[in-house]
Amino acid sequence: MFAENNTGKSTFIKWLKAIFTNNCTIIGNAELSNDFNAGWATRLIIACEESFIEKKPVIEKIKALSTGDKIVMNQKGRDHVEVDFFGKFILASNNEDSFIIAGKKDIRYWVCKVPVPAADRIDMLNAMIEEIPHFLHFLNKREMHSRQKSRMWFSPAEIHTEALNRLIEQNLPKVVKEIREKVRQFFFDFEDAELQITAKQIAEHIVNNRYDSYYIIRECKTHFGVDFLRNEQGHRKIKRCVWKWKIYTGSDGMPDDFTVRTEKQVGQPLVFYRSGFLTKYEIQALNRSKNEMSDEPVPQQDENLPF
Repeated sequence: MFAENNTGKSTFIKWLKAIFTNNCTIIGNAELSNDFNAGWATRLIIACEESFIEKKPVIEKIKALSTGDKIVMNQKGRDHVEVDFFGKFILASNNEDSFIIAGKKDIRYWVCKVPVPAADRIDMLNAMIEEIPHFLHFLNKREMHSRQKSRMWFSPAEIHTEALNRLIEQNLPKVVKEIREKVRQFFFDFEDAELQITAKQIAEHIVNNRYDSYYIIRECKTHFGVDFLRNEQGHRKIKRCVWKWKIYTGSDGMPDDFTVRTEKQVGQPLVFYRSGFLTKYEIQALNRSKNEMSDEPVPQQDENLPF
């Protein structure tokens, strides 16, 4: 999967077509959505240019086939036939943050962001095609760099990229983005190692009552992995929860010019941990800043002052 304008996405796909000839097909979004799949069901390389796939059934189809070994081939005017499937999907798009829906549990995507070349080369495709015999010779003679570690050959960690992180981030529900932003700000503003807050407090103070508590609880559990505060027996605990936030009062924007507001509520709190919302580098930076402030000498009062 590729992104960025003018990076040679189409050139790369045409080069693959030159290598695999009839075992490679170039399709569009419509062909993936269509029930009739005879045009690509038996091909090794299935490349989709300018892909923008937002229909869940199509996404689930791609995910299932990426690890499947059989496919039901549907051809017009003929009976459905189950055949072996060896296809590899390549989705090329300029919409790097939204060309497909992806979540944290999606480990089948290898998302690569291709940088824009410093200079254009008009004859690039012809030059690459001329090198195909040499390239194939290199592939046949080289030693495999990676060993098979999953059905997708690579382990999830090996194909996890920052481009995939951005794709997942863009596809998060709006309520999740809002909650994460506010919770991150809480841990930046205060030294608490954890935040215990009820779904009702989240609804009132973070998302302005635009979502009900059941939806908030479900999304927090799904995307943040949080749970209710529980006792030793595993039962939910009821306690008074305090939500606090800073109100900056100075006109000059000084970071120390603020007041702290609080709101208390009795209920069953969800528990958010600082380590789940701040990176270790952010935590280290905050700790360094705190230590530097504590090391500053305290000004000594002059007893001879007239006040």
